[in-house]
Amino acid sequence: RKNLERLLDALRILRRGGLDAHLVIVGSKGWLTEGFFAKLESLPERDAVHLTGYVADEDLPALYAGARLTVLASVYEGFGLPILEGMACGSPVVCSQTSSLPALGGTAARYFDPRNVEAMAQTLQQVWLDEEQQTAMRQAGFARAAQFSWAPTAASPQTVYGAVMGARAGENS
Repeated sequence: RKNLERLLDALRILRRGGLDAHLVIVGSKGWLTEGFFAKLESLPERDAVHLTGYVADEDLPALYAGARLTVLASVYEGFGLPILEGMACGSPVVCSQTSSLPALGGTAARYFDPRNVEAMAQTLQQVWLDEEQQTAMRQAGFARAAQFSWAPTAASPQTVYGAVMGARAGENS
């Protein structure tokens, strides 16, 4: 579901190209993961893949902040919260150019075709090797993440309810 098999292939390309890249996969084992785990077990670079399992929300910022890159390789993603979480924690984001992800990442993220392993690896390598670009992406990511807040979402219904209740109170006067 998260395109992790192709991400493993991209990791192999990066490591064979000389990058000491490691992949940390955060989250509980989900459904439709049999192919991923079968591929992982046969991977010569298996030691470069780290599965954390479930991570408490309060511990996620440390993982994002410690990551050289945050990668979301999904072919389809409903919202893509990890993009904003990564940006808010100062991690450069590289993700799929599909679904809702470009709308979330804007110009602060870098994108690849999630069905093209070579393009994925090339984009990851380009950002991995360019520290100036990483610095610029961090700054742009902070600004981008700040544009998304729960406060306006929560305030909007409250404003509507207040207006309706105020109008109703006026009717009863």
